[in-house]
Amino acid sequence: MFINVLGADSNEVDRCVSAITYHSYHNDSNKVVSISDPSPDTWDEYHEISQLGLNPMSTYFELMAKRFKLMTEVVFPTLAVGGTVVCNGGHYLTSSVWEIVWDVDKTWLDQLNAIATNHTDPDLVILLKSDADKKLMQYFLRYANDNPERFVIIDTRELKWDMVQKLILSIIEQRRKDLDSNHD
Repeated sequence: MFINVLGADSNEVDRCVSAITYHSYHNDSNKVVSISDPSPDTWDEYHEISQLGLNPMSTYFELMAKRFKLMTEVVFPTLAVGGTVVCNGGHYLTSSVWEIVWDVDKTWLDQLNAIATNHTDPDLVILLKSDADKKLMQYFLRYANDNPERFVIIDTRELKWDMVQKLILSIIEQRRKDLDSNHD
């Protein structure tokens, strides 16, 4: 199973990735891998690219090459043995930021990502909705609306962490069952 965790609050995303990885490791007999997408993690890193005068497209191509390497060396082999891959950020984060900072066409970014990932999308994208960055969250919600079968939105603004964690783990278990029944 390929799980992507997305949110505007990077601490919340990292906490969620850790909880899913821990749970999967202790409750799944197959391999579990937690990965960080090669995309920059903070706005500061994106603005640094911009301030250095680097061509955003050449930087994006470099990120896609790194993503391709990560997919071929880690993700595909793990999925091939029935393992679980838990990833933070990913294409939805990179694409959203490129649109916001450099006004790059989403369709073009999606096509490049499809090449880099061999058209492999996560089985589940957990979107942690918060007030951390409203503009970025708007882009994430657009992706969620475009892919309702893939995305689950969890509004973390009113929930305590232990409830968020229980909800996420319940969603993952149900998605596993759904995927298993679809493969039979």
